[in-house]
Amino acid sequence: MMRIVLKWLSERRAALIVGALIGGAVLVLYGRFLVRPADFFIGDLVNLFGPLRHQWAAAVSSGELPLWSSAIFAGTPVFSDPQAATFYPGTSVHLAMDYPLAELVAFLMHLILGGWGVVWLCRKLGLGWAPAAMAGLSYCCSGYFITHLVHPSFIHTAAWIPWAMGALRQVVDTGRARWVALGAVAVGLSLLAGGLQLAYYGLGAALVLAGGWAAAEPTLAPKQRLARFGLVAVTVGLGLALASIQLLPTAEFSAHSVRAHGVTLDLARSYRLPARGVLQLFVPYMYGLPGKTPYVGGQNFFEAFGYVGVAALPLALAALGRLRIERLVLAGLVLLALWAAVGPEAPWDLHRSLYTALPGFDRFRAHGRLLYLVVLGVSLLAAYGLQDLLHGPEADQQRASRLWLGFTLLALGVAGAAWLGATGQPGLVPKLAAHLARTSAVVAAGVVLGVWAVWTLGRRASLGTTWLAAGIIAIHLMDLLATGRTLVAHRHPPAGVDTHRRAHRLPAVVQAGARTGGPEGHRVLFAPSTYYMLQNLGMVQDFDNLRAYGPMMLRRTYDLLHHADRGRFAPWKKLPVDQNLIRVGRYGSPVLRMLGVRYVLRHDRPRAGPRTMVPLRYRVREYPRALPRSWVVYRTEVLEAAQKLEARLRTFDPGRMALVERSAAQLSSGMDANQTPAQTPAHTPARVTARSQGGARMTLAVKTQRPGLLVIAESWYPGWKARVNGRKATVYRVNHGLMGVKVGTGKQRVAMTFAPASLTWGTALSLAALLAILVLGLWAPFFRKLSPPGDL
Repeated sequence: MMRIVLKWLSERRAALIVGALIGGAVLVLYGRFLVRPADFFIGDLVNLFGPLRHQWAAAVSSGELPLWSSAIFAGTPVFSDPQAATFYPGTSVHLAMDYPLAELVAFLMHLILGGWGVVWLCRKLGLGWAPAAMAGLSYCCSGYFITHLVHPSFIHTAAWIPWAMGALRQVVDTGRARWVALGAVAVGLSLLAGGLQLAYYGLGAALVLAGGWAAAEPTLAPKQRLARFGLVAVTVGLGLALASIQLLPTAEFSAHSVRAHGVTLDLARSYRLPARGVLQLFVPYMYGLPGKTPYVGGQNFFEAFGYVGVAALPLALAALGRLRIERLVLAGLVLLALWAAVGPEAPWDLHRSLYTALPGFDRFRAHGRLLYLVVLGVSLLAAYGLQDLLHGPEADQQRASRLWLGFTLLALGVAGAAWLGATGQPGLVPKLAAHLARTSAVVAAGVVLGVWAVWTLGRRASLGTTWLAAGIIAIHLMDLLATGRTLVAHRHPPAGVDTHRRAHRLPAVVQAGARTGGPEGHRVLFAPSTYYMLQNLGMVQDFDNLRAYGPMMLRRTYDLLHHADRGRFAPWKKLPVDQNLIRVGRYGSPVLRMLGVRYVLRHDRPRAGPRTMVPLRYRVREYPRALPRSWVVYRTEVLEAAQKLEARLRTFDPGRMALVERSAAQLSSGMDANQTPAQTPAHTPARVTARSQGGARMTLAVKTQRPGLLVIAESWYPGWKARVNGRKATVYRVNHGLMGVKVGTGKQRVAMTFAPASLTWGTALSLAALLAILVLGLWAPFFRKLSPPGDL
């Protein structure tokens, strides 16, 4: 037995070494978080992902799915938000451990998985272990993922894209059914992981690469190339079908959200890569040093940073010495991604063209995120370059060496310019370059000269390719770890520095009167001047916040919030500003009263320094006339045009009447529609007696003396169904964006259930795709090949 184990270890030695190298590099880079997980807990991990994961774990532990949340945005289908990753298997780690440790463990596992995926992809491309290790380290230790720590959905999606690419490469090479099945699984998981923007970029690049691979395969006839690319399309299609359980609800949510028609070009251009930021590919510390040199790449560098190591760039450029289709395709993707990421500063605005021409491209903002393709493309090209240097024919090695020397000198020139800029020579370099740190120039020059020295001296001493590769990778790894740890320290300061971790103490009156699901359950609203908002933390602390945080919100809810602030609906076709920035300041608005806002909180910025953990003391303004979370009215007013509804919302009394659209005119039958507002009796409160953990069910008790309309202060959304005393009832949209159910006299028990058709159809399609994948994967020996050469 021991002999068998030793033989297996000997045969897998290279794979184990590379795998351990990638795992060790990730742990060294982020190891301090394992000791102090609180340092990991900043930004969106606090405001967005922590509450979503908390609700997911609480609901699943009780045997439910978190489909709806009443705690944010006046009610929203949280499962439809892809970043919630409701159906992603990796989210199950939150059942085993608490947040943020669970998020940290998932982050580390996915980074290692992504690095291994790049190594596997390189091996399938015919590259050696050393070039594969170079690419894997460049990918998983890149500055892109360090700066996107607060976006775990991006990290999780990026972990599966290399595996999808490797499977597509095998589909092109072999046409076997098992690779179609494995590729579909990788594509589906990348979509279920929640980073749809990164999946859009990465899977689009995978299709382009697959076309290049099919065109470059010399053993395939033209018809075979077409057939293999057809199999690639089938693989991606099966992956999309596998993820339908998430994609169909997301599509439905998007159609009713503020991004139904996309975002404006100005909003899409937020967080772009400034033209001078391209230097970051050569200058490791361009983002600056903590407390010394500021980042010069533009606003919010974490949305536009793509450092992959100084040593990788000359190798990537040297790989273009051999003009092969797959290399040219990679270089083209890198160039186009950089070009689009720069945006309007480029000679020709490629981003505007993509925004106009590509379907779905206008749904995403922060096009600096296109640097993901730069990281992936440069990593793979660097592997090709190192392969030419180490294992290519003599002529290829000489050509690659000359190119490498030229590009090395170019990198040294950039580092020298940074040095001059850091020492204050504005006459020799552009003015903006004077902000670059001196440390950056030293590190860049040291890495470039060190790699060249290892190569030159190693060749003269005839050390062999193994030692040469080890020396180059060692210097490259030290560069990535040194610069990466500095960036980690810059982005994740010690506990107590980040303002989001400040202690929040809500006043006792708010804690007593704003509990979710209580008899009244009034909502909380933070004043526009409030800097430290709790945002989505109400999902954890058990109160409902009207102003929350998320990439999408329902369009009609946005209209109501805008109306509460400006007295009118939002005048736009596409989303013009980040909805998280909306201000709500007209506290006397009937809209806020009908939404149940009773407590408005504000506070001043604390006087203590930013490095001090200080509690925030809120000042409360209470509005007792706020309506409960559900009530009964006895009069309706039918409005035909949206303009009339917009104007009527300013003056109507939501406690005495409800505004309905023409499609719900039948609501008036049996009610006091002919009474004047003065004659209409006041509302009758209804009590929420039960609410499911996942938010998909709630039961209300109503007792009325006449027929009326039960108004529920939750956002209207397709999929809500009602039963009154066991009988089906229609859920109407009233007051522009709330739910209404008609009730009779006496005691009424109203049961509300959220079961959207998109989830039903998505589940059925995902199960069908899973069955097809199992058939392809398990019965592959019976299929052998889907496109054998003899058939064409």
